[in-house]
Amino acid sequence: MSARLRVGVACPARQVADVIEGTLAAIEEHSKASYRIVRGVDQIRTVNLETARGISDIARATDELGRMATELQTIAGQFRLSS
Repeated sequence: MSARLRVGVACPARQVADVIEGTLAAIEEHSKASYRIVRGVDQIRTVNLETARGISDIARATDELGRMATELQTIAGQFRLSS
């Protein structure tokens, strides 16, 4: 094979290799970005679950306070002030 032919074949091969390397680098970056997105979504999910638990706790506490207020009102109604 002549030197000129080898240069002609090597040049496109190098271009193909460069494209492949660029593609692999892009895939790696995409993979990293996807991982960060998944991690972010998981953190949002955790916050949502904690918020839901907090809301449930608040609802239970509100119900209990309402029950206690009704009970206190009933007890207070039993007292009469004398003049």
